[in-house]
Amino acid sequence: MRCRRVVGVNRGVGVGRRFWKLALIPVVAVLGVTMVACDVEGVPSAQPEAVASVSSSAATEPIRQTDDAGKRLPFDTEFPDRWSRNNDGTTYEPCTAVDYAQVRAFGLDPATVEDVAASNHQTARGCQWDLLEGDEILRPSLSQFVGNLTGMGVDNLKDYKQLQSTEYNEWLDDVVISGRTVVVSVERGSCDAFVQSGSAVVVTTMRDLLRDGPGVNLLCEKALGFVRLTIDKMPP
Repeated sequence: MRCRRVVGVNRGVGVGRRFWKLALIPVVAVLGVTMVACDVEGVPSAQPEAVASVSSSAATEPIRQTDDAGKRLPFDTEFPDRWSRNNDGTTYEPCTAVDYAQVRAFGLDPATVEDVAASNHQTARGCQWDLLEGDEILRPSLSQFVGNLTGMGVDNLKDYKQLQSTEYNEWLDDVVISGRTVVVSVERGSCDAFVQSGSAVVVTTMRDLLRDGPGVNLLCEKALGFVRLTIDKMPP
């Protein structure tokens, strides 16, 4: 059973309450943790010509499968707008920042990798992995994704932190990793670590719905550990 978060949605959404929390509050955050909603730009159109236009475009243009450096994603994306104006504030790509060996060494299962996006043109761009060990049904997972801060009407982590403060989350003391500020938020069964990269924010979420109270601190240790593993690859 998996939850996803979506960026670009205000907290009232459960992966839907956080910047993206993926619309992710008391549930999955973001990527919230408890409920996830997808943030898709635009409203679906029922007009036949619009559908025909999209179909024609998809048929003639190959869907991008590599990051800005030409490194291939660890899965085949079906979304032509996975990279969009909603998440182009940084060139950092979470899905290619770590290789198979690094993922496994971190205690994650490379075979479970999947895109955090559940639909085309979603704000959140990144990956999610299950832990190698854990409950078979509510398997703990770690996700990392990016989304533009400007989409939330802010341009820095301080303002973002204030904007995302709700009754559901608690902000811990900021952490400095490789000279950069990392803000940390916890909710029931979830810990999120945020790092600014360009005009976007990189969100790392460790989620285990079976953990609460003091156990959430262990989730933060895992989330921050993944930030340490990848932060030097994130443009300032």
